[in-house]
Parts: sequence; C-alpha cells; structure tokens
Amino acid sequence: MKTETSQTKTAPSAAEIQTWLVDYLAEALEIDAKEIDPEVPFQDYGLDSSAAVTLTGDLGEWLDRELDPTLLVDYITIKQLSEYLGSTEEMVL
Repeated sequence: MKTETSQTKTAPSAAEIQTWLVDYLAEALEIDAKEIDPEVPFQDYGLDSSAAVTLTGDLGEWLDRELDPTLLVDYITIKQLSEYLGSTEEMVL
C-alpha cells in the first residue's frame, strides 16, 4: 500500500492575502490595522520602491511563490493585489 508523504497545501484566498497585507502594512507603519484601507493606493501610505520590493519579497515568502517585485506597479492597492494573487495559482514571474 502506497502512502502519501507530502501534504497538499491550499493557496490562500484573496481575503486571507488581503488580511496579511493589511497586517503587514500596519506593522510596518506602526499603526492600527483598522486604519488601513484596502482600496487606498500603496503609494498613499508612503511605500517607496524599496519598501514595495521588500513587501513583495515577504509576501512571496509567505505564499511560497516567486513574485515579480514590480507587482505593486500594476496592482496599486491591497484589494487589487490580493484579488489578483487570490485568483491565480501559477507562479508570477
């Protein structure tokens, strides 16, 4: 009898990704997560290109996926980014 040794990991939903992003940004900015609006552009929270690359790297690590460091250029809000990442399971290069 063959047993499965690897566990199947389900990809986080858009809502879970959004929660992670809100919590991440709140911690980085040292503000309450309730003050983060998922529809406000990252730029409005003072994220410069260096911080955006760091965020993307940390998010990719959490998702266990390689993410393009320029994702925040195309998906400028937490809501847009989380919906995009939650809707695709393939690697984003």
